[in-house]
Amino acid sequence: MKIFSPEELAANSSSKYMGCVIAAKLARKLHDQYRDTTQYLDKKCTSESLERLCSGELNYEIVDKKMTKKKPKSFFQEKS
Repeated sequence: MKIFSPEELAANSSSKYMGCVIAAKLARKLHDQYRDTTQYLDKKCTSESLERLCSGELNYEIVDKKMTKKKPKSFFQEKS
């Protein structure tokens, strides 16, 4: 298991705290996605999300809830 430093989290997000929040939200999404299927990840959801965030393959958008009238569909954008 790889250990991720706070500096690695901060490199691809605005701060190390935001990196933790983003990784946790992705881990929850992955867990919910694979819970009801027969597909499984090779790693734990948390490790997978931290790896995606630190490698830079994760796109995300921070939406201010005060500015929007309806809830955004997804916190994450699919990378094309």
